[in-house]
Amino acid sequence: MEVAMEKFRSSLGFAALSLVICSQAFTQVPVRTIAYTGQPAPGTGATFDFFFLPTISPRPFFTTTSHVMFTGRLFGPGVDQTNQYGIWMYEPVGGLGLVARKGDQAPGFASGTRFEHLGFETALVGPHNNVVGGFRTAFFATLSGGGFPSGTRSVWIQVKGRSPNVVAYTSGFHGSYMLGPIFTPIRYNDDAPASSSISFSSHVYTTIFSTDTTVLWTSPLFPDTMGHFQLSPVVQSRNQIPGLTPGLLFGFPQTHLVCDNGTVVFQAGVFILSGAQFGNGIWRRPFLSQVEPVIVALNGVPVLLPGLNAGESISQFEYVLANATGSVAFTATISGSPGGYGFWAQDTGSWQLVMRSGMQVPGMPAGVTFQSLREFSNTPTCIFYTDFEEIIFLAKIQGTGITAANDMTVWRQQFSLPQMIAREGDQMPGAASGVVFDRIERIAANRLGEIIIEASIRGPGITTANNLGIWARNHLGEYVPVVQKGNRVEVEPGVMRTVNSVTLAVGDPDSYSTGTDGRSTVFNYTREVAFYASFLDNAVVLNAVCAAELQSLFTDVQENSSRLPFAFSLHQNYPNPFNPSTRIEYRIANKEHITLKVFDVLGREVATLVDEIKDPGEHAVTFDAATLSSGVYFYRLQAGSFHDTKKLILAK
Repeated sequence: MEVAMEKFRSSLGFAALSLVICSQAFTQVPVRTIAYTGQPAPGTGATFDFFFLPTISPRPFFTTTSHVMFTGRLFGPGVDQTNQYGIWMYEPVGGLGLVARKGDQAPGFASGTRFEHLGFETALVGPHNNVVGGFRTAFFATLSGGGFPSGTRSVWIQVKGRSPNVVAYTSGFHGSYMLGPIFTPIRYNDDAPASSSISFSSHVYTTIFSTDTTVLWTSPLFPDTMGHFQLSPVVQSRNQIPGLTPGLLFGFPQTHLVCDNGTVVFQAGVFILSGAQFGNGIWRRPFLSQVEPVIVALNGVPVLLPGLNAGESISQFEYVLANATGSVAFTATISGSPGGYGFWAQDTGSWQLVMRSGMQVPGMPAGVTFQSLREFSNTPTCIFYTDFEEIIFLAKIQGTGITAANDMTVWRQQFSLPQMIAREGDQMPGAASGVVFDRIERIAANRLGEIIIEASIRGPGITTANNLGIWARNHLGEYVPVVQKGNRVEVEPGVMRTVNSVTLAVGDPDSYSTGTDGRSTVFNYTREVAFYASFLDNAVVLNAVCAAELQSLFTDVQENSSRLPFAFSLHQNYPNPFNPSTRIEYRIANKEHITLKVFDVLGREVATLVDEIKDPGEHAVTFDAATLSSGVYFYRLQAGSFHDTKKLILAK
């Protein structure tokens, strides 16, 4: 089941001038160029030289177009290695603005304290260092000078139009702990409750242990009245694990994800008092609740998972995903015979096997099996977990008749066995007869389960001049081009360029944002995609970073959609804070009488938004608070035995 999508209303062209960052809707309108090589870089007095790591916000904030964040390299008089990088954000209303620049004074610190390195620099790039949401940005930086040693690490938030605020830094104190190097990149989620929107890890030194301990912290989006961010610990390594035998302790929290409902999901090893590892596991902490296990694998203790053979167990959880509601999927190394690699997801609280190495490929001849997930730098990537409990992934297959020309496949799974929706060497749905996928490189899926594919193609009429592109899959299962090699695009009035190559900015953790929580950072909720491109200009290849609006590809999800939700859920309102109205979305799994009510902080009902029987599907309602005073309110959905409550903020 898929969200209905319209076919293209018009073809799309992209424009670039030297190295550019640009965005364009799917209509015949002028291209908006955001930044280009040789353009004066706002806030610096220098000019742009090169661009890295485009990131697009999860959804727009008070506008119809999302924000785009990127790193730029500068050149010009006075530019050297100490100040050549910066982070900029394009805002649809405010235009292009500087977030932070290497070598600049760090706001709020003593004179001479400067940004030594920024998280967007190629030397420090990692998953989710490049993050953006709504009108806020989060980034990692090292500091030096002003009494700080070189390499002092810090986490920052910048609110639109203001100087960045420091969230934490390594020379500060939090209670009795001294914060140490922040070694795990930030995860920022625009839709999460304000008290749980950033997560990061920090080494701490304690007097109890002679070695470093690691704490996973969360922080609110906004500072308190004193300008400070009140950090809250989620879990600390070397602490007793709740529910396990005394003496079994948390190891370093590794992967950590913040879900839309405020749930924090993290992975950690299990250790005994002597320091030896005794297993590993995945845990979550629901918003304003306690840490609870998702799945734990202890040495010598069988793990009950579908698809494991007698004598097999989980030796290591590798890659953890979580969707908006906190449901978890993971990949893991399998010990025992035959062993290998597996991929599981939660299905109404129980585990379901998605795929494992050696598993028969559904719909293929006997003996054709899964080999592995698509990997970059030995890390499985291009796997996504949607709001509809769907798993979308890129995998290699092997067996009789399978070669390097047809071994890469794209899959979707919900409720049952995975369904193959694209394969190298197969006819490309929607294209002329004989046109096939030649090489599938990367995929991206947004939270609605809509898919785009970066691939090369071959067949009649296909040459090296038009064999590369990015395609979107429509509701008929056809692939239609978003951008394709050979397109002629207008850079500025009368100036045309030819697209030479395109690359989705997902997959390679050394170069791109990987989307490790199962939500793409390049294809968002409002159907906008960020990608790299190169253009030919008189035989010279010019690189670019672009963002395109794909809204015209799709129809909106309507009430009573044929794409039924997997479970009841209540979304965070949007926007939040708001004035005077906000939108609340929710999902109904069964035909049910529901109520959706709003309460003040004293528990008094101030509005009834819904009180009727609703059919299964996606629903939404607008809450108009024009007659209410500014402050914190709560909205509660009741549907049979299901209920959920979330906080909203009215800011007049």
